[in-house]
Amino acid sequence: MFLNLKFIVGFGFLLRLLVAIWNGFFGPSPGARGDSAGMHITAMDLPQDFITDFSDGTSIYIFFLSKVYSLTIDTLFWGCLLSCFVWVGSAVFLLKTMDIMSFSRRNKSKAMLVYTLLPSSILFSPLTLREPYQMLFVNIAIYAAVKIFLNKSFLHWFIFVPAIICMSALHKGLFLFGYFMVFSTFIMLARGRVKGFSIVKIVIAIPMFTLIIFLALSQFNNFNKGYNARSGSKEQELKLTRSIEKYRNTGAESEARAQYMGEEKIKDIMGLLLHSPEIVLSYLFEPMPWRNLIAVDFVLIFENLLRAWLIWRVWAGFRKLPTEWKGPLVFIFINYLTLEILWSIGTINWGTAMRHHLSSFGLLVVSAFIYSKGMTTRRKA
Repeated sequence: MFLNLKFIVGFGFLLRLLVAIWNGFFGPSPGARGDSAGMHITAMDLPQDFITDFSDGTSIYIFFLSKVYSLTIDTLFWGCLLSCFVWVGSAVFLLKTMDIMSFSRRNKSKAMLVYTLLPSSILFSPLTLREPYQMLFVNIAIYAAVKIFLNKSFLHWFIFVPAIICMSALHKGLFLFGYFMVFSTFIMLARGRVKGFSIVKIVIAIPMFTLIIFLALSQFNNFNKGYNARSGSKEQELKLTRSIEKYRNTGAESEARAQYMGEEKIKDIMGLLLHSPEIVLSYLFEPMPWRNLIAVDFVLIFENLLRAWLIWRVWAGFRKLPTEWKGPLVFIFINYLTLEILWSIGTINWGTAMRHHLSSFGLLVVSAFIYSKGMTTRRKA
């Protein structure tokens, strides 16, 4: 027995609408203080002639929100309601991806229930935050990528590239992730199917790929503003690792109770690599039961157990999948892991981690529920 997919998405929207109503008229709702309230207030007060810093994702989102407010109404409820609609868009594109990959109706229902009812998603996706927009653009990008390499749909490059640019504008980490997603999509296209490239496609695709490289390099340059082009590679490496260390240590001072990592001394790339297993595992599965916990932390423990179960399902499903579906599964799951690793580098407390997990959650859900008994090799066009 499975639930109607429209009902599941509609129920998810209703839950988020209730949070938006509470936050807009009675609130604040849990998690609505801090960033969410600050972005809303800043967007309301932003001068119409303000020139935003387009290298900063927070500034871009506030600028966008201020323009929406100037054209409509500048109430917190409206900003939250807009986030609810954006979440619905992310769910629709996740369903489209599952359609392409021939999901069974039952597995679609299971996947959408998990995606819809994740507690942190219900709390944060209706707020005036970047996270629901990140969820939308990541899901659009993965949908377009799957269409490109499974159905050889060249037109979906014109969805894929704008989605990459939009997600990248919202956060520097998503910029690097977008670059990796483009690279991995080319790998999937070239995997045993080089004959699928025509001269026309290459002529149009190369400028798109070059644009992504240019934007990625520009973003890296903004990340290390003090970098001198004449300096050696060792100095450049030190600037990167010191930036990471400074960012992590600043976060450690701000949220001590939810902090799971101390002040690491990342002196070089090798030091970063040595810390990586601890950093990634802590990011994925903190808080542990023996931490100094409050009531809301037990919700996070539940989500961590759910995440572990979904990752186990990916492995179990991979072993049973028809051969031609293993490539797409690896593509989506590797992109999931890449995004999580990028987030983990700059995260040291489980409160921030809870929000960062949202943008990649759709990729994990698709990876976990792709396999079903009696699955065929038929692909939908």
